[in-house]
Amino acid sequence: MTRTARCCSGFGGLDRGDQRLGLLSNPTAIERVGENLYVLDKEKNAVVTYQVTAFARELHNGVRLYMEGFYTEARPFFNDVLNFNGLVILSYEALASAAYKDSDYANALQFYRLAENRAGYSETFWELRNAVLQRHLGNAIGVMFFGWIAFSVFGRLERRYRWLDPLRALGERAQKIHLIDDFVFMFRFIKQPMDSFYYIKKNLRGSLLFAGLIYLWIVIIRVLALYLTGFVFSPYATWWQIDVEMEIVFTVVPLALWNIANYLIATISDGEGSLRHVIIGSAYSLFPYVLLGLPITLISNVLTLNEEFIYSFSMQLVWLWSGIMLVIMVKEVHNFSFGETVRNILATLFTMAMFLLTTYILYVLFTQLYEFVAAVIREVGLRG
Repeated sequence: MTRTARCCSGFGGLDRGDQRLGLLSNPTAIERVGENLYVLDKEKNAVVTYQVTAFARELHNGVRLYMEGFYTEARPFFNDVLNFNGLVILSYEALASAAYKDSDYANALQFYRLAENRAGYSETFWELRNAVLQRHLGNAIGVMFFGWIAFSVFGRLERRYRWLDPLRALGERAQKIHLIDDFVFMFRFIKQPMDSFYYIKKNLRGSLLFAGLIYLWIVIIRVLALYLTGFVFSPYATWWQIDVEMEIVFTVVPLALWNIANYLIATISDGEGSLRHVIIGSAYSLFPYVLLGLPITLISNVLTLNEEFIYSFSMQLVWLWSGIMLVIMVKEVHNFSFGETVRNILATLFTMAMFLLTTYILYVLFTQLYEFVAAVIREVGLRG
């Protein structure tokens, strides 16, 4: 088939014997006259005529004006296009550009999101944020300044008259509750991680219950991050694209594999920590993500691509901090040297990979076995 024939077949579709109107068998020539296209089909010995639809006419007119920079003039055409077909992404892009040109940033923001244009969304949001800051920044600074003065004065007076002593006493009594004490213990890791892991190893602080709550909160933060991360930084354009079940699996499985694999490797390498110590220590090691994961997610909603460094660096810092805490946990809980700690972590990661590979192989084998048995049963049923 010639290049012209391939182009014509791609436009009208190749007739494979269906005899459908508009399909071509062997197109050899094409000509445009006004708004009509005439295609010569050699095999059918016919000239097929293609007429412009109302949808195509509106789309072509809108695209022509849009490409020439007449965004406002193109707006009515793209509105009509969306009435015909709401899935034309270019229409939302054009309407967003028109709204942005008219300084209608609220509608531009909505249309850029529908167009999945993060760069345009970011630029429009910057304009909206700048307008809000110009109107309210002075008042916000004034409120923070007087709040700081009031807080300082209150602190001086409180140290003299001890107004908060009843609350302090209440806090001390509440800390006797085991779960609350476990929660307060988490903040000790910020300044004294090694001593804190020692307390876990000696069963003095921490509990499996609170470790389970930490893991649950990690899963919740992960799910919330999928929905609450700012559009500029989110890999998903709309909520229905999110596969929550798989995201939960991708969060829970690595946590479970780490705890099991690390304990097993430590057992055969003379590690002193028990499975309980590994589970609790690993949970507390992830406290940077537990404390900062959700705030960073919420802050992403007021950032633009110009401040992408703030968001990405914050998340990288959280993961780096958590990684360092896991290294310290392995060293202190199992009483390893630094070299033994590195070997243990590498062996743990390798074991996790082997677990996943073995699971995948077993899944494939059992799937094939199931299909074979099902095929045999169907064959027996047909012959019976």
